[in-house]
Amino acid sequence: LLKTGAGTTEGCFLGVDYESGEKYDGNYAIYPYSYKNEMYDEETVKLYIDYLQPYKKGGFAKEMNPMVAKTADTDDFTLRFRNVCGLVKVSILGNEKITGALLSGYDDEPLGGMCRVNVDDMTVTMEADASSYVYVYDEDGIQLDPEVPTDIWFVVPPTVFENGLYLYLTDMND
Repeated sequence: LLKTGAGTTEGCFLGVDYESGEKYDGNYAIYPYSYKNEMYDEETVKLYIDYLQPYKKGGFAKEMNPMVAKTADTDDFTLRFRNVCGLVKVSILGNEKITGALLSGYDDEPLGGMCRVNVDDMTVTMEADASSYVYVYDEDGIQLDPEVPTDIWFVVPPTVFENGLYLYLTDMND
């Protein structure tokens, strides 16, 4: 858990000793904290990429873009976090007020849910039951403008959309 330093490039984290009986070759960290995240093995962490993401004007919502870190050894306490996911930004023009936007690939690529991240090479492997979509939503609605694009940011795992992707918008009347 982040103890101090919110909103800056440095911080102090409250650590937790992982008592599995195994010895690890470094200190591991996942940010932001989630009870769903855990150590998987010596080089891999399990974490959750949320497929339901609140809308935030100008970027992505708080706690939606997970990062991982691993130190060189257990005596090293300087954590250098790396982003796990990528971002897809869609700019939309219109007169409507929408409540959400759903992004999916034509090949049903896995985009949300549990995954395993190798902290040495940052490869991401989605679990078999992963969601094939990401949904950015705003219950109060997002007013589109016919002249100024409204940007919607989707946080997704590293993904190649071989046959493209599609976007489905939901207005206030569904």
